[in-house]
Amino acid sequence: MLERHALLVCEDEKVIASVLDGWTVEHAGDPREIEAFFKARTPDDAVFVYADDPNHVLGPVRQCDSTQLLLIARDEITAKPAKGQAFLSPVLPFSLASQLRNHQADANHDGEITARELQRAIEGARMRSKLETPFVIVPRRKPRRPLPRVAWSAAGIALTVISLVCPWLLGGSGLRLALAAGTAWPNRLAALAPVALAIVATLHAARALKPQWVVLFIGVSYGALDAFASRWAWDGLGVGFYLALVAPLPILRAVLIGDGAALVAALGGFITAYALVGPGGSWFSLALGAIILVAGASQLIRTTRR
Repeated sequence: MLERHALLVCEDEKVIASVLDGWTVEHAGDPREIEAFFKARTPDDAVFVYADDPNHVLGPVRQCDSTQLLLIARDEITAKPAKGQAFLSPVLPFSLASQLRNHQADANHDGEITARELQRAIEGARMRSKLETPFVIVPRRKPRRPLPRVAWSAAGIALTVISLVCPWLLGGSGLRLALAAGTAWPNRLAALAPVALAIVATLHAARALKPQWVVLFIGVSYGALDAFASRWAWDGLGVGFYLALVAPLPILRAVLIGDGAALVAALGGFITAYALVGPGGSWFSLALGAIILVAGASQLIRTTRR
């Protein structure tokens, strides 16, 4: 089994050690410690060495049995590597750390950083190599499994449902505003907008609707909720209303796209909903929102039919 051993012979050892994940890191300054490190290595070991002055380690490096050895130095290395070795210089400690941290030197985005990628990433660095295989400095990380899109949608839908049974305005629930007789129609529309979004998000999760339509209804929902809050000057609003404000966020996370038509339609939906529900909504605002909404939605229909 491949073992990965690193030796740091430098002043800024902590800086470099902080980016050597997966390596067994040793620090040495005494010649006897350096020699002992290399004598302990086997042909199957991968060996990474960083030294301020390469002359402190070149002698023991030549006697090392490892067939996968990379020596990086702050000062210029004039010597030639033996078979299975590579020398890279001049490389400053902070340049090395910055390229390895967050995989900046990973040119092909495969999750690994090789010695050759590092050399190309650091301006002025030169590498002499007699390696038979690429030397991997930063191994590929096991990717974390992201939370499925359906789970994000389910969280948003659940928040919407919970919000409707909680107080929205002066102790009354969102369901009461949406369904009870005698509710003023702007208030009713404000409560129904999140319901419509939850239905659309459910259809999308069931793969019965394109994500662009969810984006449109998110715009409508936020327009209605913002207008509702403005109508009441953000006074007397309950926890249910604030849950309704949060609910579209995980839904948006599930369907996040860069579709221009969907964003235009969402903007039109926001303006239209605000003009219908908000205080002092003008016919001009309503007409403007409707025009933008129709323009975006018509383009959306064409693109989602392809």
